[in-house]
Amino acid sequence: MRLLCILLSACVIFAALKLAIIALFVLFGVSLLWGFYLRPVEVAGFLAYCATLSVIGAHPALSLSIIALAVILSQIGKKPS
Repeated sequence: MRLLCILLSACVIFAALKLAIIALFVLFGVSLLWGFYLRPVEVAGFLAYCATLSVIGAHPALSLSIIALAVILSQIGKKPS
């Protein structure tokens, strides 16, 4: 009986944690929409920054090669003055 009580208490605690996490996700989504309404350029920049960081974290070699290629092409594309 005591084990059943402990198990039920753990289930209630995990359900409360799940509800809190879902509430935080909803709050983040509402904040993001509100930010798009007030300052769309800054929010788009923030989302682009987050996307760039996630791509760099997931595929570092590919990201570094793309950055290197962009630097090389920008140096080649400059016209001497």
